[in-house]
Amino acid sequence: AGPRVRRAETCGVMSAIIITTGFDANDKREIKALIDKLGATFGDPDFTATSPFDYCVTKTTNSPKYDLAVKLFKPVVTFAWLRDSAEAGELLPVEEVGHIPKAFLGLCVCVTGYTQDERTELEALVTKNGGLYMSDLVKGKCTHLVASGTTSGKYTHAKKWDGIEIVSREWVTESATGGLKANEVRFPVEGTPEAAAAASRANIDADEAADAAVAWDSCYLMGCTVYLHELGNPKESSEWARAMQAVRHGSAFTTSNASKATHVVVSVSAAAGSLRDIRDHRDKTVFSTWLDASKALGAQAPVEEHAAPSALFAARREPPATRAGTGGGINRVDSMILSQEAASTHDKGKPRATASKATAAADRRRRRRSGPASPNPLTRQALAAEAAKAAAAEEDTAANRVDLADQNMPPRYHQPTSPAAAKGTAATTDPGCSFDPGTATELPATAVAIQETNGLGVDGDDYSTVFKGMRITLSPLLSREEEEAASEIVTRGSGIVTKKKAASSAYIVCPAAPTREERAILNSAPESERRRHVTCHWLEISCELGYVVPLDNNRGGNPACRPLPCDAPFDSMHGLRISTSLYDEDVKSSVNMLCHLLGAKYTERLGRNKNTHLVVPYAEGKKYEAAVGWGLHAVTVEWLHACIEAGRKVDERDFKPPPPPSDDDRNGDDGRAGAFTAGGGGAPQGAP
Repeated sequence: AGPRVRRAETCGVMSAIIITTGFDANDKREIKALIDKLGATFGDPDFTATSPFDYCVTKTTNSPKYDLAVKLFKPVVTFAWLRDSAEAGELLPVEEVGHIPKAFLGLCVCVTGYTQDERTELEALVTKNGGLYMSDLVKGKCTHLVASGTTSGKYTHAKKWDGIEIVSREWVTESATGGLKANEVRFPVEGTPEAAAAASRANIDADEAADAAVAWDSCYLMGCTVYLHELGNPKESSEWARAMQAVRHGSAFTTSNASKATHVVVSVSAAAGSLRDIRDHRDKTVFSTWLDASKALGAQAPVEEHAAPSALFAARREPPATRAGTGGGINRVDSMILSQEAASTHDKGKPRATASKATAAADRRRRRRSGPASPNPLTRQALAAEAAKAAAAEEDTAANRVDLADQNMPPRYHQPTSPAAAKGTAATTDPGCSFDPGTATELPATAVAIQETNGLGVDGDDYSTVFKGMRITLSPLLSREEEEAASEIVTRGSGIVTKKKAASSAYIVCPAAPTREERAILNSAPESERRRHVTCHWLEISCELGYVVPLDNNRGGNPACRPLPCDAPFDSMHGLRISTSLYDEDVKSSVNMLCHLLGAKYTERLGRNKNTHLVVPYAEGKKYEAAVGWGLHAVTVEWLHACIEAGRKVDERDFKPPPPPSDDDRNGDDGRAGAFTAGGGGAPQGAP
């Protein structure tokens, strides 16, 4: 187990010593002023490895000071924590979103020697945890190379260049899981002398290593033997990690036999009937909150307050199908609230059982705290990874079944294809087809929606300064996933994350698809505030392009950058499968996001029996010709705009792609349509 940091540790303001790392001279002047305002001590001057300190304010985890703070269990915090503490006039607990740095903050990670699927997985982990993924190894920019072996050219160059750590993929996964950048020395690449030395030390017992990282400063659970029952995967479950830390902190023992335990600890989210297997031990079964309460008290908390109810030990029952006007479902122990979704199992055409307004509101609050049952992808990388997995699954399914559908009939619409059109498409030998060119059932994807960059934005601007000096407010209406994504992106762009609305806030990040009640709250705000409403997608596009994307309040702007003005998803969009062609990567990613929000599916490849629509700016290109020949709908991106404005799917016939412009009209561009923003992108602009 890797090192743990006591992130919530606090001390008196007057005695606190605060050091910084990763900041430039201008930032340090501002930091010193904030520290002076707090009355604390700025510890940077004459700092050495033996100098005392209480907090480390960091802009990057690639720093010796960061490593030292982790080793000494000192709180590692962001600039946002220091600013908020100065505003509050006290050292705040390090618990708010945006106050704890991500594991890969300030790191640029490159990969070599892995398959495309493995690269996609590593990229998702790096970007989700605050890092920048780079497809090319760039000297002076890349900080880490994740390698599977020692034979690649990237590995050879990284060994020669200073400032690049070479690690195995386990370094990425452990850092992401633990929330802290792991020590690179522990993750050498296989086949190197360092790996052989690490293997010789592998006989160190894992429990002893974990014990060494925990302060044994209390014995309040001495004599207790704890059995942890189904708290999740030890490598992924935060509840298991918290419970295990509390057990060790209190000097208790653990056992794998419930009969030998003095306390059986179960998850707070255990469902009715899920504990039937341990019903013989119900008298000593408690929720994991008992460990938290004992740790807070410094003594064993009363068991009665945390005892598991008898409903958890009863036989499992399937939720009964409900009739109109009646309710039924599974009784959740954590909230004991029946949501409208769980209270009614219905088919189309049957009336839906309704719950009271109070119950519905309580259920919305519960879902807001705990997040959706299936995580909602909120970033370009997440959507692209989801699309890649879906495409791979479809290819596997297609390879293992005999498709009896008529290859000349497009999905859903079944318009007859003219012989001329069929001859012009199906009989054309296309080396780019992924299937037999004689049947021409699918065209390959064009470029993926994630741009491979050298870490610089437009005109060489660094991504890390996009939001520099901007105070960006997170709306209280955001879900947990949206809040975490927004905080990460703003921090990556050197912005200031706050949850307090203020006239000085440059932007306010709101839900991408607000509910009707949330939309009413957003619309009740003053016009000056509504003009600053943005989404996580806008934050990410701005960070990717390297400048603050202008917001167009009139028609023609990118609707994915603003909270949707209508209820979503649309029933009329379900079952639609949409692909794009000839648009640039930012438009593609925005179309992907809109499809996700509206209930449609986005695909990179265009398939005859798979897709229903092609979004294309002009009536040209292989994809367009194939879509027309297969009887698919070809529309411009304005069709999606109109659907959002109408709150439903509108007729495609009014949005047919125009003829391609002449060479003179293109004015030397690359033939790809620009972004959603007015004028195709325009010059960088600041906050409204």
